[in-house]
Amino acid sequence: MYETIRLESHDRLAIVYFSRPDKLNAMNATVFRELSACLRRIESGEDLAEVVILTGDGRAFVAGADIDNYVTMTLAEFSAFQRLGRGVMEQIERLPQPVIAAVNGYALGGGFEIALACDVIIAAENAKFGLPEAKLALLPGGGGTQRLPRLVGPYVAKRLIFSGELIDARRAYELKLVTEITAPGEALNAAMTLAEKILANGPLAVRLAKRLINEGLEASLATALSFEMDATAHLFMSEDKAEGIQAFKDKRPPQFKGR
Repeated sequence: MYETIRLESHDRLAIVYFSRPDKLNAMNATVFRELSACLRRIESGEDLAEVVILTGDGRAFVAGADIDNYVTMTLAEFSAFQRLGRGVMEQIERLPQPVIAAVNGYALGGGFEIALACDVIIAAENAKFGLPEAKLALLPGGGGTQRLPRLVGPYVAKRLIFSGELIDARRAYELKLVTEITAPGEALNAAMTLAEKILANGPLAVRLAKRLINEGLEASLATALSFEMDATAHLFMSEDKAEGIQAFKDKRPPQFKGR
């Protein structure tokens, strides 16, 4: 159904593969449109997915934009492409389900920006991250100049963006961008293991936790704490909360229904 990505469903887990291995999964307008459509499908509940993993086929996660397309682009076409990419990053961020980036190989430019929009990044030892747009006299256009400094601070972000240098998985872990490093080829398996842990929990609680953290970071502490209290009270009246407590008392796995 897609030309540049693949969607696999595994019992409430959706795995989306960037699948242009001959181009190191470089982004073009088709990739953005197909990923956007795929995310809408996941959000609609058609696949009953409660966790999403993004990963890449072959030697890369996403090695940035397909630069060949820039040669003949007009300014209007370039601006439209940038808006399309920005919209996809925001879709990932706003998706109710947690999104895990399983990074194998290169995550550069737009690929790094996709990972930054995800909720968790797991990387193989051979992963490389960077925003090298300045080497082409350009800037990151998918949120890199804004999300990266919010995560690592302005000084580190400026160094990476000004220099265009790449960092490896170990440095990304030190900067707290990456939560886990795996052996080469094992990032997806580690992401699936994490997904299983998330899927064992109440889906309403997980979705609300994502929303509270994302929105709370943009609010004052007092306002964010009020959001948290309201959300906790909402969950207290849910069927899942009653099931979770009863299962705990019965010493059995809970059977959550998302209600």
